[in-house]
Amino acid sequence: MTEQELIDSGELELYVCGALDTVREREISTLIKSSPSIRQEMLAIEHAYTQLAAGLAPESDDAVYDRLISSLGQRNRTASKTPWTSYLGWAAAAVFVVGTGYFYNQRTTLENDLNKVALQNEVLEKQLSAESEQAASYLVTLDALSDPNTITVTLAGQTNFETTNAVAFYNATSGMTYFKLAGLPVAPSNMVYQLWSLKLDPLTPTSLGITENTGANASVFSVKNTNGSEAFGITLEPAGGSDNPNLEQLYTLGVVK
Repeated sequence: MTEQELIDSGELELYVCGALDTVREREISTLIKSSPSIRQEMLAIEHAYTQLAAGLAPESDDAVYDRLISSLGQRNRTASKTPWTSYLGWAAAAVFVVGTGYFYNQRTTLENDLNKVALQNEVLEKQLSAESEQAASYLVTLDALSDPNTITVTLAGQTNFETTNAVAFYNATSGMTYFKLAGLPVAPSNMVYQLWSLKLDPLTPTSLGITENTGANASVFSVKNTNGSEAFGITLEPAGGSDNPNLEQLYTLGVVK
């Protein structure tokens, strides 16, 4: 069967209505995908159904409508005897059948779009929440650093690490210490920087924790410190930290004045 014979046969109208058997429906589906002219004809049929359902006069040639009406059992349509509105009942039913697949696809597309928008909104909300928390943290840090009881302690680079530096902001009253480690290089793989609170006589180190918050963009971060610190040191230690500082890897040291 040629493409034109298929178009003239009325099978496309039956295909659109879902009235073909499964085998023939699959065959025509394959032809629609491979043939632009058959696909265009099917679209014209769908459009005709839509126009009829809306009570509108046909926009395309009468052949499409004649085959359409024939496939639905309406063989004797004339403009003078039968107004277009008389077809509304069966046309609406046909549109429901024809449009099910189309509107299902449209609905699926719309749902996907809505899901994407919802996901984007969720991401934006999380970003906004994170930024709000960060802003609040900045305000808390700013208040702490401007507290008259906060002492600024410069941690200078030590032997073999003279180019490094860090700053500790120590407040014995609040029991908090803030560090900025912008002057420390990024730690090597499987290594971390460990912060130490020091008593000097005798030398007694207490770990304040480990961090990778270093480099030019390092932020100020806080640690709990109620050790009555007399100095602060930073060493490079294996991942997870050490019980005692490795003085050969002592990067910075500063005394509380």
